[in-house]
Amino acid sequence: MEQATRTNDPALADLQKQLAEVSGQRDTVFKGETLRGLLLTSYGFSEFGRKAEQAALVTFVGAGLLLLLSIAGLVHAFRTPATEAFAAPERAKDRATA
Repeated sequence: MEQATRTNDPALADLQKQLAEVSGQRDTVFKGETLRGLLLTSYGFSEFGRKAEQAALVTFVGAGLLLLLSIAGLVHAFRTPATEAFAAPERAKDRATA
């Protein structure tokens, strides 16, 4: 191209037209690939966000369930007399009468 410019080649106009066309195609492909990459990255991170939202919901439901069970355990602990044995083994005499 530079040599054609220096020698004032008659095909210079045709070469410049081809160069402009190829440069335009290159720019279009470059911008298209860049846009595709950006959109796929955005979509991928939106999927991560959706999965994190689901995990957070499951975690909060589990935490609420554990809170209710803890409250039930405390109520049970305060209502049960301290003298009552928990999971005490049955004595042989108690088994014979039953």
